Amino acid sequence: IKDKKGLFFGRLGFFEPQAARASKIGGYFRPSLTDLYDWADVLLLLSDYEGLPLTILEAMRQGVVVIATDVGAVSEVLNDDVGYIVNPSTRAPDTIAALSEIIRDKKILATKGRAAAERMAAMSWEISAAALITQLDEKFLARNATSLA
Repeated sequence: IKDKKGLFFGRLGFFEPQAARASKIGGYFRPSLTDLYDWADVLLLLSDYEGLPLTILEAMRQGVVVIATDVGAVSEVLNDDVGYIVNPSTRAPDTIAALSEIIRDKKILATKGRAAAERMAAMSWEISAAALITQLDEKFLARNATSLA
């Protein structure tokens, strides 16, 4: 992809040829991940296995469009409205298609980025914890209704 910038971390797999052609950034490491997410438009996380990576949650909260493999609990937060879910068995063509779409149409990138940030704002720890506590209380009360009466 001509005139695009990127940082590569970890094992690159099928992106190795692109990384080899990428211009070297040198000692470009900002003090925090927050700064990196602020700089980025897209996060690729093409893992073979995951739980629910905080990397995805952090990036989405800052409006970064995530392209990730459908592994672990990734699909619980990522969908076509806020990013791209990639089938592990077709990750190369699926990833190229997703990148091509957002390069061709910056409106899609902006729309998905806004939707990702809004989704994460609505999924705060406080909201998630309150919902879990309510669910646990209901289960406890249902299980112990006769002994508490």
